[in-house]
Amino acid sequence: MNELVVVMIMSIIRMRLKLKMLMMMVCLVWVEVVVCGDEHEIQCIQREREALLQFKAALFDDYGMLSSWTTPHCCQWKGIRCSNLTRHVLMLDLHGEIHDDEYAYNSYEISRSLNSGSYLSGEIHKSLMELQQLYYFNLTSNSFYNTHIPEFLGSLTNLISLDLSFCGFEGKIPTHFGSLSHLKYLNLAGNFHLEASIIPPQLGNLSQLQHLDLRYNSFEGKIPSQLGNLSKLQYLDLSYNSFEGNIPSQLGNLSNLQELYLGGNIYGGDVALKIYDGGKIPSNIGKLSSLEFLDLSRNQFVDSIPQSLTQIDRLAMLDLSHNHLTGEIPTGTQLQSFPASSFEDNLDLCGPPLEKSCIDHGEHVKGPKVEIDENENSLLSHEFYISMTFGFVISFWMVLGSILFKRSWSHAYFKFSHVRR
Repeated sequence: MNELVVVMIMSIIRMRLKLKMLMMMVCLVWVEVVVCGDEHEIQCIQREREALLQFKAALFDDYGMLSSWTTPHCCQWKGIRCSNLTRHVLMLDLHGEIHDDEYAYNSYEISRSLNSGSYLSGEIHKSLMELQQLYYFNLTSNSFYNTHIPEFLGSLTNLISLDLSFCGFEGKIPTHFGSLSHLKYLNLAGNFHLEASIIPPQLGNLSQLQHLDLRYNSFEGKIPSQLGNLSKLQYLDLSYNSFEGNIPSQLGNLSNLQELYLGGNIYGGDVALKIYDGGKIPSNIGKLSSLEFLDLSRNQFVDSIPQSLTQIDRLAMLDLSHNHLTGEIPTGTQLQSFPASSFEDNLDLCGPPLEKSCIDHGEHVKGPKVEIDENENSLLSHEFYISMTFGFVISFWMVLGSILFKRSWSHAYFKFSHVRR
């Protein structure tokens, strides 16, 4: 009995030790994100603290967002997170509070209301290059008008998430961003003054990227085919730009894509996303088998809806409205389950769920149409009547002749006539 008790006690001790070790392992794994222990005890690296102070000195902080950046330990400052093991700065979250919806609808002028909320302005100092372990950087909804997106951000190779949306940057997207091999989230939306700019094809090198948001900009030219290399991409928003040409067929390679937004917008008389030169919806769009949200509205797409679109069985939202699509909406598929507004303002499009019938408008033809020349048609009618007359005359005389010359038929005929009287 005593031996059994000892065995049970030893088992409990071993289980507790294993549990403690497991907890320590979990803590070590997540220590880069969640600080295990009292974060106030973390003392940041001095050179990183100095880099952050240089960064602060180049900014205008009219709303006191960086008012806590005075104490000795920068890991305690607002917006800063450090590693409990290495003491390196890992996260820099300095998002402003300017409402992006206001920004969006006052798009092409610097007339966004800055009277509410809080934000930073000024310049982004290159001292941030010292933060080589930084993996999260968020500056969304601040005011960086008349400044360019810093090239040096492309040297922060440990970045996983970069958000510079709705900041009013000018210039171009740095090509060095293509070197951010660990980047999973990139948001550059709402920087309307990236004038006459194109999307650098180097973004196609971001093999880990899952989320790419470039809406509400002034990008021109063609959508780079290199975006089709982003095999892990789940979210792509290129809406409200000024692209031209066809959607590259390479986007059909994005088998993990769940949300695709290429919709334009008519605002102030301008079409924001322009697909010229007879742009068509790619015939291989059905290869996007994981797609749940698809917006191709307000463009100039022509021709019919590709039959391959019916192969995407996960679609929860579809918008093909305000284009120049023609022909019949593919039937017998889930496309009929979407509201008519998903297809509206395509004047030559017909079939359910639209009220416009393809039969009424000559779109639904069961077989080849045989055209008969008018002269040929009149000739056929003339020959028809001649044949009918000739046939009647022959039949009449055959019957009359039989009655006159065949005695038994003559008696039968006169007998029938006598009965009738």
